[in-house]
Amino acid sequence: MPHVFRCELAGPAPQNPYQHTSGLRALVLQWIAASDAALAESLHASNKPKPYSIGPLVVAGEDVVEFDVSVLSDDVTWSMLKGIELLGPRVRLGRCVYVMTGPVSYVHERTWDELLQAQVRRSWRFALLSPVAHHAKGRLRKAVVLPDPANYFGSWLTRWNLYGQSAMSPSVLDVASDQIVVSHCIGETRRIAIERGRSFIGFVGEVTFDLLKPEAVDLDTLQALARLAALAPFSGTGVETMRGMGLTRPLAARREEYVCE
Repeated sequence: MPHVFRCELAGPAPQNPYQHTSGLRALVLQWIAASDAALAESLHASNKPKPYSIGPLVVAGEDVVEFDVSVLSDDVTWSMLKGIELLGPRVRLGRCVYVMTGPVSYVHERTWDELLQAQVRRSWRFALLSPVAHHAKGRLRKAVVLPDPANYFGSWLTRWNLYGQSAMSPSVLDVASDQIVVSHCIGETRRIAIERGRSFIGFVGEVTFDLLKPEAVDLDTLQALARLAALAPFSGTGVETMRGMGLTRPLAARREEYVCE
């Protein structure tokens, strides 16, 4: 069952929200390992997108910071929560010591059945709260930074087919590529230092994707696109989602954005 959890910590504000991205990645894996070492090892060893993503560390008040963890797997959810209980509230990130202010809170949750029932849309709007980028195909390592419908829906499709209850046909990406356009985009590219000697460039802002001719798309594909868009806040978008990148939140839909079945 997909969840978004929020962890609140008492301690010093970071120099920037991405200062402790590697530390947060290690922390969540430690929580999982404390409860299920075999699961943690398999997650660490896998080169596939993970069933969880981690947001940046943001200031929530005076001497209080917080970060979100989005989880697609019940096994990871149970192990993480149990591990927090076993390891206690004290957390070290780099040279800084933090203390959890209480249990993690549930920000958002949906069952897979609820995601399957996502309402068919002709338009989707998203806030990209931390930098989003995708790996470009080809011999050289390059990044696609500006929003592209096929990359975004492709990112969500990969995670759906890895961790969802039923696989989805990759043909949905043909429609995303041919039929979906960026109808509105406001924001900026941002370069983030994610660790010493390494930076990440991605897009931060808002983007709207529109389906050009929904009447020309079969209902199964329309439903598939709706399900993938509904997965976005739980899966994150793009690469480096365990280092604070790709934090995605849906923006409220207008009545005219829905498709009548």
